[in-house]
Amino acid sequence: MRAPHVTSLIVALIAIGPAQLAGQVRGSERATISQASNGTTVTIDYARPHVRDRGPVFGGLVGWGHVWTPGANEATTFEATKDVTINGVPVPQGRYSVWMIPNQSNWELFLDPRPDLYHTQPPEPRADHIRLVVIPEESAHVEALTFEFPLVDPSGMALRFRWGATSIPLRIDVPAPPVRTVGNAEAGTLVGSYAMTFAGPPPPGAPPGAMPPPMTVVLTFDGERMVGAIEGSPPGLPNEFALIPVADQVFNPAWLMNGEVFETEVDMFFEFSIADGAATGFDVRGLEDRLMMRARRVR
Repeated sequence: MRAPHVTSLIVALIAIGPAQLAGQVRGSERATISQASNGTTVTIDYARPHVRDRGPVFGGLVGWGHVWTPGANEATTFEATKDVTINGVPVPQGRYSVWMIPNQSNWELFLDPRPDLYHTQPPEPRADHIRLVVIPEESAHVEALTFEFPLVDPSGMALRFRWGATSIPLRIDVPAPPVRTVGNAEAGTLVGSYAMTFAGPPPPGAPPGAMPPPMTVVLTFDGERMVGAIEGSPPGLPNEFALIPVADQVFNPAWLMNGEVFETEVDMFFEFSIADGAATGFDVRGLEDRLMMRARRVR
């Protein structure tokens, strides 16, 4: 007697189609967050359950000593495009499922090389697990489980897990990319002072006919890298940079702060002209080979 009703239900589901079924509301919606640093990208893919007045999250909703993926449904995953370290523990490039064991003091976090696990499939201990001890902190209440990157710098990033009144801070360090150095002979052709002028029309917002003031760029060599200092640059703008080789006599400028690179202009190129063993000047070009500035040697 029930067969016609079952058949009707199947027909109705087919008519709805998978696209419409996929739009159903989920109690723990999926989220993805990524952060890049120095050519390495870290991605967290996770579901976001809510507290919903269900008492203490840890020691209640999630029991002490319980192996748990920090999320819901499909296991939370961690992916790194290059080898990294988490709190000093090496993590090879790849994608992993993420698991935690909350305790009343320190917690354990471990990565499983099988990313496609479900939250009801907590893995047994394995030799290929990557394990580290993490220290929970009290924080302001967060209703939906959250991963965030509160800090990024050239050597890596901070990653923070938050849910309820608990947070777990993590530090991810990324490998430094190999940097081509400048040899003594090449440096000797570039060291000097250059008068630089801007090419093209005045910058946006400038009065008609106005042009930036002329500037002098002084290039020196510190034994490994070419360092430039801009004399006459507008106040508040960085005025010291390193030249990062990308091809013969072509460099990207990398702005320096206290001697350390904090921003490399990968879409800007210094192209030097050489005659009789010395640079006669350089062009500064941007995307699509657009001429931005031109400089000639004055000393």
